[in-house]
This record gives sequence, structure tokens and C-alpha cells, in this order.
Amino acid sequence: MRGDGLPEEKIRPWEMALHIVPNFITGLRTGFTWNWNNLFQNVFYVKKDQLTVGQVATSLADGFNDPIIGAYMDAKCYPIRTHRRIVRINAVAGGLTRLLPLFSFGMTAWQHIIFYIVINVVQNMIFGTPADVAGAKIFSHVSPHSAERGKLAAAAGFGRNIYDALAEVAFAIVGLREALGWSEYLIYVVGACIFTLPAIFADMGPSFVLQRVPDAAPPAERLDLWAFAREVKDCFVIVRHNRYLMLELAQKAVTVCTPGIADNDYYRYMGVDSIVKAGKLKSETILWLRDNVVSAPGTVLQPFSLPVIKKLGGPRNTQAVYQGIAVACYGLRAFAGMKTQGAVVFSWAMEMVIRTLAKVQKVAEDIIKYEMLDYIEWKTGRRSEGANFAIDGVIKKMVLNNVDTAVGNLVIHRLGFDPALGTNQPAAFRKYAPWLYLLVPVFDNFVILIARLLYKYPASLRDQVEADLIERRALAEQKKEELEVTPS
Repeated sequence: MRGDGLPEEKIRPWEMALHIVPNFITGLRTGFTWNWNNLFQNVFYVKKDQLTVGQVATSLADGFNDPIIGAYMDAKCYPIRTHRRIVRINAVAGGLTRLLPLFSFGMTAWQHIIFYIVINVVQNMIFGTPADVAGAKIFSHVSPHSAERGKLAAAAGFGRNIYDALAEVAFAIVGLREALGWSEYLIYVVGACIFTLPAIFADMGPSFVLQRVPDAAPPAERLDLWAFAREVKDCFVIVRHNRYLMLELAQKAVTVCTPGIADNDYYRYMGVDSIVKAGKLKSETILWLRDNVVSAPGTVLQPFSLPVIKKLGGPRNTQAVYQGIAVACYGLRAFAGMKTQGAVVFSWAMEMVIRTLAKVQKVAEDIIKYEMLDYIEWKTGRRSEGANFAIDGVIKKMVLNNVDTAVGNLVIHRLGFDPALGTNQPAAFRKYAPWLYLLVPVFDNFVILIARLLYKYPASLRDQVEADLIERRALAEQKKEELEVTPS
């Protein structure tokens, strides 16, 4: 222990394990309880244009909610122990709330949409957003050093890989529904009943990491309505210092209007299972096999991301290299097409290269995001996890995601797409869907590459920010201790 009562800055192995092991359970649970779009589209036969209404409405409500909660949690300066409680409450309440859509049978399509909106709003406003902000604050207080947080980011990324792979187990079982003689709905319900309770406890795991950065001083004055309104306004002012977020939002403003086709829609409704001659295996299982095969090298590599990032010249260079390679690989995939078995296998090879490097890139992105939080504190004197989450959420959820969802769903709806038709989709959809699926990622990743090249945060500035913040925090703790021992 150091003199101020906080543990040494080195991240311990068991803390990294808390970001890995719980994902074995939460990943399995997620596949059965959080695939709402698949449930409503493929089980309840809600059409894409109707589903768009639900997605846009919930996204608007969630986006409106983010700056309010983010600003409030920043302004209150709760101690980390309070944020731990918030994460644990969300694990219980959020986990149970997510079960409700499974039991919304016997409704019309629009009743399903209303139910979808209500449950999403309750989940996001009451449980989800506070837990997301609290989780970010716990993570940012785990160490004052970017390199140590990078270790935890690598472990968290490895945990996400496990989570993503196991979340698709439900998808694979759905693809075996005819071979097993099970209904798609029954698969979701049985899986949810098995995994929900263990996953609630697993969701609490990351809240137990140690705190190595002192709590921020609580506000000197009571937070009245007008003071709170100023805090919400300040969210939009503070984040202008976040260079990475500003470029990311600009990039998304460009790519948001490109109408891509999701993997699961393309594989299921373009009959990729027949192209690869898979027999009784349906497209969901084929896609699950693809995802696990092409993701395996990246999953193995991700725990060793930090040496790779260092070799490439830092997190910014790592992201630029990744985006350049992604543009090339998606371009080659588009050139080869997806009409033959060999072309499908080649597309898998390109996906393997992309996803392997994407795992390292994600660790680099996490490092950059928490470096920017340090930079904002250095510039303004305020911790801003809530403000950054709020602005990121309000712009993406209220504007960008809604445009993206609306454009994508509108385009394939105009092409005549209807989930009830299975692989017997109209000629227009079968003609244009492959081009949307293959070419849109090339353009999107090229735009992202430009944004990554424009981002600048020299290592010399990063080191100065870290050193200055450590000194400031030590002085603040010293003053607090002096006030506590001074007789009144």
C-alpha cells in the first residue's frame, strides 16, 4: 500500500480475470435474451419498416436520457463505492427486464413495437445508462497510468471476444432448428431460463477491481435545478477537448448514410447455406462457424496487444494501420464476390485478417479514450466520464444511429425485402443486396482511415498530462487530510 492508502498502480492478474471469466456466462445469456431484432423479425414476423419505428423511438429516448444522467453523475462526484453499487443493481434489474420480450406472444406487430419501446426505455433510462457511466468511472480510477489501464483494456477485449463468440451459440442452435426439430422461439426461452441467474452474478464481476485514483472532491454546493442545467450545458462544452471523439463523430456523420446489409440478413436471406452446399445446416450455423473460425487468431492475439501496439508506434498508428488493411481486404472481397463456394471461403480469409487486427485496434481505441479523459481533466480540472458518454450517446443515438437504421431498413424495404419469404426474396433485393453488402464496408473504412490519420496526441504530451495529474491529485489528497485533522 502507498502512503495515501491506495494500492500500488500495478494491475493484478485477478483484476484482469474479472474482465475475462464472467464473459463465459454473460455471453451465453446474451445470445438467448438480447437478440431482440432477430426475435421480433424471425419469430413474431415484424417487418423492417415497423421495426425501424421501434429502433428510432428507443434510440431517441436513450439519447435524450444520456446527457441528463451523464451530467448528473459527473456533477455529484459520487465515490467509487457508489458506482460499484450502481453496476451491481443494474446486473439484477437489467438482467430480469431483458427477459420480458420473450413472453410478448399473442400480440399484433404494432403491439410488439410498443412493447419493444417501453421495455427498451425502462432498461436504458433506469438501469443501463447509469451502469455504463459508473463502469467507465470504475475503469478510469483503476490506475493513473495509461500503460496500466492498457493491460486491463487488453484483458477486457479478450473477455469481449469470449462474450461475442458465446453470444452466437444461440444463433448457431437456431440454425440447427430443423435438424433438432425445435422451434426458434423455444430455443430462446429455454436458453434464457438456464443462463439468466448465473449471468446476473457474472455481470457484477468487473465492479470489484481496485481503486488507485482518489475520489474527486464532492461539490461544495447543493445541486439545484439551475446548477444542474448548467452541468448539462457544460457537457457539450467540455467534450470539445476530446479530439478523438470529435473526429469519430465527424467520420460517423459521413458513413451514417451508407445503407449496408447485416451479416445475418445476408447469410439467411441470400441462401449462403446453399452456395456452400451445407446440407441441413442453416445459414445461422454457417455464419456462427465463420465468425468463430475467422475470430480465433484475433482472440489468441488480443492478450498480447500491448507489444504489438508499441511496435506499430502507439495506439494512433495502430488504428491507422488497421483501417488501411481493412480497406484493402474489403476491396479484395468485393472484387471476388460471394457467388461461388470458393469466393465465400476467400471472403472468410479476408474477414480473418480484418478481425485479427481489429482485436488489437480495439485495445488501442480503449487506451485512447481514457487518455482523452485524462487530457480533459488536465485542461478543465474535471473528471468527465459522464459528459463524454453523454455527448457520444446523444449524438450517436438521437441522430447518427437513427439515420443509419432508417436508411438501411428503408433501402432493403424498398427492394422488397420480407422476412416471411425466406430465401425467396424479390429480384430487386437479390440483385442489389450483394453490392450493398460488399461495397459499403470499403467506403466506410476509407472514411474512418482519414479520421484516424487526422488524430494527433503526442507521447510527450501524454506523459506530461499523466505526471501533472498525479501531482495534482496528491496535493488534493494532502489538503483533504489536513482539513480532516484540523479542529473545528
